[in-house]
Amino acid sequence: IEDNDLITKQVFENNIKTEYSLTQKGFNLNKILYNMLEYGLNEVNSGNLSEKQKEELLNEYEVLFKIND
Repeated sequence: IEDNDLITKQVFENNIKTEYSLTQKGFNLNKILYNMLEYGLNEVNSGNLSEKQKEELLNEYEVLFKIND
């Protein structure tokens, strides 16, 4: 994923610490992942969760994926 410019790698402190971050291209995938999750909750897993539980999960993932930022 680094070769496809989805993340960047930064090495710190004499190669002891490594940090990975999303690039803008990688961040743009968040909406797609969120939509896949939404589809799964609504179409595949529709009988296992209440509508309230689905809504709560979607709200949590919306924050996690920073959909409205």
